[in-house]
Amino acid sequence: NLKDHRQLDAAFAAAIAGLRIQESLPAGWNLEKLLGDSAHANMYGLFPVRDDSKIALFQELLKLTYRQRITRDRKAKLASSFEVSRVVEVQNVDTYQKYLKRRQVVTESCRGASPPDAPISAKQWKAWGGPVMTSPVAQRITAAFELDALHQHCNEFLLFHGTKATVEQSIAENNFDISYAKNGMFGVGLYFAESCSKSDEYVTPNDSEEYPLLLVRVTVGKPNYVDNKNPSVNPGRRQMEDSCKNGAHHSVLGDRRKCSGTYREFIVYDNAQAYPHFIVWYKRKY
Repeated sequence: NLKDHRQLDAAFAAAIAGLRIQESLPAGWNLEKLLGDSAHANMYGLFPVRDDSKIALFQELLKLTYRQRITRDRKAKLASSFEVSRVVEVQNVDTYQKYLKRRQVVTESCRGASPPDAPISAKQWKAWGGPVMTSPVAQRITAAFELDALHQHCNEFLLFHGTKATVEQSIAENNFDISYAKNGMFGVGLYFAESCSKSDEYVTPNDSEEYPLLLVRVTVGKPNYVDNKNPSVNPGRRQMEDSCKNGAHHSVLGDRRKCSGTYREFIVYDNAQAYPHFIVWYKRKY
């Protein structure tokens, strides 16, 4: 037990601090547990959030981003509100390192454009229907958990992803698998929403009637803004994918709010542009 030996304990603490700096890991992560005897091979852990004031931030986020809008993807009645029951923080060193590498590539691409592609101006966001809905609370969440602040120079946001109660832990451990991604309206990609009501359309409950939303750090970069009524035909799924895989864009911003009165969606085609930070378990209130 290193705790019984002060010198070894000090050396271990110094090694932890050095690793945190070298790998650019968040100050709030529990590296001692990630490296301990019971640690996972790829330095991965799920940590329940115990602080009520922190959990309250997620409740505030759900309330802020809730909208009474229904799309054709909704299978169940839209609840009148969502109540957070618990929150789990995901700490996955391997996935986070891959995310940081991709974020740096996108950041350099945005900076190299003339004018720079990031940050997106307030004027442009106004033309696109307003700022990202999660933004007012997102920076408070990253600060509360001592996470890296969201980077404006690659248009980084916290966004929702709804999933099944049997799948959320697999995503947390192994990240999103693009091979399982749906061939949706905007092509084969990973779909994220700024509204919890939109992501609620894709969740299934556990035995306690709790539903899981992933709160994900997403590098949007330069978005390909699409507000066409039928984007799968015009510009077409493959064109939108190609604009990000081989073109000048890094994501698609599908503005269904403008053309059909529902929601905006953010789609990336590289799983390294998404890091699942939290699993937010909630209950539907009717």
